[in-house]
Amino acid sequence: MDQLLKEIGDFFNQNPKGFFAFVVFIFGVILFGFGKKAPVLRLFLGDKSVFFQLFWGAIISLIGIALIYLFR
Repeated sequence: MDQLLKEIGDFFNQNPKGFFAFVVFIFGVILFGFGKKAPVLRLFLGDKSVFFQLFWGAIISLIGIALIYLFR
């Protein structure tokens, strides 16, 4: 477990792009899962529909995962 935490810490310290990708992924997950509770996030994207909340949350999360994979 300590080795895993050390590798994660090294990843963020040595690769600032990876940290940005992680933030994008977390934003997508928050939008996907908690958009109903955080309407400001949904209004930021210009919609009020739950379908689009799930759609944009999934798209942003997938972009974050792709960036994490790209910058690893």
